[in-house]
Amino acid sequence: GYHRGSSLSKKEQDKKIKAADQAAKDAVKECIESGMSAKQKAKAIHNYLIRTCSYNERVAAAGNQYDDAFTAYGALVDGSAVCQGYAAAFNLMAKKCGLQSMAVCGRAAGVSHAWNYVKTGSSCRYIDCTWDDTDKGNKISYQYFNVTEEKMREQHVWTAADFPAQDIKYSKYF
Repeated sequence: GYHRGSSLSKKEQDKKIKAADQAAKDAVKECIESGMSAKQKAKAIHNYLIRTCSYNERVAAAGNQYDDAFTAYGALVDGSAVCQGYAAAFNLMAKKCGLQSMAVCGRAAGVSHAWNYVKTGSSCRYIDCTWDDTDKGNKISYQYFNVTEEKMREQHVWTAADFPAQDIKYSKYF
């Protein structure tokens, strides 16, 4: 959920890791109910992130410059992230409620992009919270929620060998 870089001291990094972890615990407590199916949990996380996080256009336009918006901390604590932050926050929240999820990186609309591959019951599907976040009040799109690889490949490009589907079973270590 948080990438260690050289722009922050170890103490600052550890503080942000701890804050992101606590924010994920609190978020899961808020949006996940006892007895929910895996798909219901994934939808609750999807909706929580879209309601509480806004896409950070400023950081996206800046390119590769480091910012918290690339992390779960940015999405969960600051409420502002780019796709990598949404995907990291989704993974962190998924881990907290027992879902298997991993980030997939590739390209969409001609630019670098990240989204999630999630085990929802007996099948695995793709979820792109970033593209479903309309940033228009409470309007949530489900165009990229729980979609097949075929649907995802209509707009997203990635090298499958770099993100083998069978790696989902190792998601608790990510």
